[in-house]
Amino acid sequence: MPFIKKKKNVYPWPVEIQLPSEENPGHFEKHKFIAKFARLPKKELDNFSNMKEDEILAKIIVGWDEVETEDGKPLLFSKIALKEFGEDTDFTTGILRAYEEFYGKTVEKN
Repeated sequence: MPFIKKKKNVYPWPVEIQLPSEENPGHFEKHKFIAKFARLPKKELDNFSNMKEDEILAKIIVGWDEVETEDGKPLLFSKIALKEFGEDTDFTTGILRAYEEFYGKTVEKN
């Protein structure tokens, strides 16, 4: 397959969030969804060390699928929803791990 230089690179990627179990003390439950990650230029990635986590999330996540409200309705992606989720340590940890894997797998394959 030929390499195609795209102006905007967005790819779906699985994310796993581990939350403390409400029913099984001392254990975690895995929750999964699909994030739509932006592939960023190297210059922007290098700048991550100077950015706050909420700034990083706003740069790397441009959408999601399979995220629901407590009553089981789909939660549409928005910058406001992302900002609210960004206050959750477990969410932020899961996203950053998935994004590292997203870039790491690409580097391994090349």
